[in-house]
Amino acid sequence: MPVTAKATLETVREAVKQLQAAGKKATPTAVLKITHGSKSTVYKLMEQLQDEHAETAIRRPLPNLEELVTGLAYDQVKTLYEACKKQAEDEVLKEYQQMKENFSELRKVPGKLDLIEDNYNSKVATLKAKEEISTTKIEGLMAEVKSLKETVSILKEQLAKAQTADSANRATIEKLTEELQKK
Repeated sequence: MPVTAKATLETVREAVKQLQAAGKKATPTAVLKITHGSKSTVYKLMEQLQDEHAETAIRRPLPNLEELVTGLAYDQVKTLYEACKKQAEDEVLKEYQQMKENFSELRKVPGKLDLIEDNYNSKVATLKAKEEISTTKIEGLMAEVKSLKETVSILKEQLAKAQTADSANRATIEKLTEELQKK
């Protein structure tokens, strides 16, 4: 089949957007049907698009934790969250590099690219699930912090009542002591 047009990074980018907007999977074969050109060019351009977006998608900024958690637990929650996030980012980048190496080798063998793409999507789904679990753990810690704050508040109220009662008891003891001394 003669090549009617050469695929460019921009035409591949637009084809991916068009497929995603239509709710379809942006596979190299689907992109090739839209952009035409050679299969190897489309594969290379799609790999370049992945490289452009991989680190940006993985390293999202932290939410404003100071607004989410206040008080004594802030530092612990932030440290835990940053450690979890760093570990997840490192794992994702490591997996991405490994998959990229695998992709490079398997690209030489026709028909293996769809397998790699499915593997990549599976690992991304797994990492998203891990991220959701981390988020759930953080939410649990935040709920625990809230509960501890409520407990501290209750204990402060009880202490204030006990101090008031203690003052009243001391006044009564002093009054009774004075009455006894007068007798």
